[in-house]
This record gives sequence, C-alpha cells and structure tokens, in this order.
Amino acid sequence: MEAKPEDFVFGSKWYGIAELLWAQGKWTPHPQRIEEGGLIGINDGLQQMRESKVSGEKLVYRIDDTVWPN
Repeated sequence: MEAKPEDFVFGSKWYGIAELLWAQGKWTPHPQRIEEGGLIGINDGLQQMRESKVSGEKLVYRIDDTVWPN
C-alpha cells in the first residue's frame, strides 16, 4: 500500500488534538475491570459481552495470572 501524504497530515493534526484533550481531562478511557484467570478467563469475558453484561468497561486479563492446565 502506497503512503498518502494527506493521511500523514491528518494523523499529525489528530495526534495534537488528542494529546491536548487528554491533558485537559476532556478525553478519558473507559474504566477498567480486572478479571481473574489470565488468558484463560478471556472466554468468560467474551460470553459476558455476548450476554450484554459488559457495557462501557474495558475487561483486562493479566497474562501473569494465566495458569495453564496440565
């Protein structure tokens, strides 16, 4: 895919706006909910989303919490 100069210009402008909004506290991330089970727990999170039990939150699964079955 060939680079487009107009995409670079747009990205540069957007980055500056995003950085300013973030610094002013006008743009915040979704709240995080740390879930259990590490990578194994992701399936449960996907099921929660299918059942509409998750809204406006970021589900976080810590890799270090992963316990692999033997």
